[in-house]
Amino acid sequence: MSVGDDFVQYLTELGIGTSGINLWLGTAPDRAAAITVVETGGPAPYHDYGPGEVIDHPSVQILVRNPAYLLARDKVDLIRDAFDGLANWPINGTRYLSITAMSDPAYLGKAATSQGETHEFSLNFATMRERAAPVIGLCGAYYDLSRWHTP
Repeated sequence: MSVGDDFVQYLTELGIGTSGINLWLGTAPDRAAAITVVETGGPAPYHDYGPGEVIDHPSVQILVRNPAYLLARDKVDLIRDAFDGLANWPINGTRYLSITAMSDPAYLGKAATSQGETHEFSLNFATMRERAAPVIGLCGAYYDLSRWHTP
């Protein structure tokens, strides 16, 4: 699963949003009240040269819209509190070593939608996560999330 899928899943588990109702992955829908998770890349992965693991560093942007400024602000603060500072936490089958807010939520201003004007906030997260697939080592052994295996 992608980092975006993981964030959508976790937001759903926490009851902050419902996928397809008020929570989307990728592009923001034409709705006045919405949460959108956008995968934004990140630094290069760390490769442990040998029978080790690969650590990916994907980043995520979350956009929050609501016609009421205070409701949008409250929702983006709730999302920040849910993710910022998570460490060694499994989400959707992937272990996240670290999730950190890159800044405070930023107010982007008003946006026009077919449902009227809406206030929009942005929040970005940097993550460190283990790759789900086992990594083959030089000696033929590989490691998954729980143990070493030798053929």
